Formats: sequence, structure tokens, C-alpha cells
Amino acid sequence: MDLSVFKYSDYKSYLNDMGDARPRGYRKALAQATGCQTAYISHVLNGLGQFNLEQAEAATRFFEMNKEESRYFLLVVEHNRAGTASLRKLLKQQMEEMQERNLLLKSRVGIEDTLSRENQASYYSSWHYAAVHMACTVPALQTRSALGKALRISLRKLNEVLDFLLGVGLIVRQEQRFLPGQTLLHLEKDSPLIYQHHANWHNKAIASMHEESADSAVHYSSVLTLSTQDVQKIRTLITQNLSEWIDVVKVSREEEVHGLTVDFFRVDRNID
Repeated sequence: MDLSVFKYSDYKSYLNDMGDARPRGYRKALAQATGCQTAYISHVLNGLGQFNLEQAEAATRFFEMNKEESRYFLLVVEHNRAGTASLRKLLKQQMEEMQERNLLLKSRVGIEDTLSRENQASYYSSWHYAAVHMACTVPALQTRSALGKALRISLRKLNEVLDFLLGVGLIVRQEQRFLPGQTLLHLEKDSPLIYQHHANWHNKAIASMHEESADSAVHYSSVLTLSTQDVQKIRTLITQNLSEWIDVVKVSREEEVHGLTVDFFRVDRNID
């Protein structure tokens, strides 16, 4: 069932449908989130009461809405509370404009099979995008609250990243869950963005050394001297190991998000 808030012009219908999709205890949880008595929530859901704007705003946080969804929901509440026909007409017009804008955005998702260069630049601008993107393949991390806690990302940044990933089709939303989308991502080895991509994850690897979980990670750095012939042997071993690791990852169940960085490079230069 598609429970997009943009499909509703009556916020009480939205609240009731969300309740039908959630387990027992929904009304009590919503009451706690909005600072109401459970009896008042029942009063509202039965059509006999109204949320004020403060309660409505609290509800947007309870449902983990993004910025546009929150704006629309508050607009619907204002429309439902409006006391004159002229105000209702004005607010209804604004609601329809937001609905149309949302439909246009959704119609663009998935048109491109791969990410455009412009959107690649945004994706590789920081580690957050790839981390959230991959985390959305893990069933236990597919809600906004789980992503924020697991990846230690602020709500503001998380909303920004999720909005981007949704907009380009890398993830899709089903009710309160974020799932992998159909758009593909491929970065050519000669792309200028490859440097930023490596920098993002090397910096993240360094940061992980200072975290409590560092004892469960593997970090190794060394400067080596070896023959020219053995350099090629090391390269071959690394390539073979990478292929084996990828084969493991392909069939592995998505449960945790890990970073992987491998470097083997020449430090000196020929002096002939």
C-alpha cells in the first residue's frame, strides 16, 4: 500500500491508514510523540478533534518525514482547520502545487539507467552518500532512525542524503522503509571523481582507528623494499584476493556495512 502523504488531502485519513499499517500501540506512541492523551488521539482519528500546528509538527517527526513531506502535512492540517472558504481554497491550491511538484520529481526517477555526471559529483562529494546507499540494503537499517543511529549521522545531513538518493533513484521508499532502487552507479577508473572517492574512504578508515570498534577492524600500513620481479607478484596476489573477496560479498547476506581500502604503490622514482 502506497502511504505517501502527498496522496492525501485529509490528514486524519493519513493518520488512520498509517495506524492500520503499524502494529498495536500506534495510538499510544503517537500520543506520546505529540504530547497528547491517547483518548485525544482517538478523538482526532474519529474525526471529532483537530491537531494544532505544534502537534502536527511533532507528528511529522514521529513519522520521520523529510522536509517536503513535513511542509505538505502541515499544509493539509491548516487546510483541514481553515475557517473560511477563501482560506481553504488558497491552501488547497498550495497543496495541489506541492502534489504536482512531487509527481514531477517521481516521474524523473529511474529515467536514466545510470547516474549522470552531475549527480555522481554529488554522490562522491562525501562518504555519507555511499554509506547510506549501501546501508539501505541491510534490512535492519532501512528506517530513518536506524540509519541515523548506526551511521552516526545528524538528522539534517541524513535527510539531505536520503532526499538525494531518492531523487536519483538509487533508493526507493516503501512506507517508512528505504530500499535499494533501480538506478545503477558506475565510476570509471579514469574519472576525476575517483580521487575524491578514494579520499573519502581513506579518511573514514583513519577515523575508524579512533573509534571503540577499531579493535575489530584490520588496519595495516608499511613501507617495503622488494625486487621489481616481486612487485608484480604482489600486484597479482592483491588482484586475486580482491576477486575472491568480491565473490564472497556477492553471495553474502546484507547485515553490516564495512569499508574496504587497499593500496600498493611505488614511493620512490627511477633516478637513471
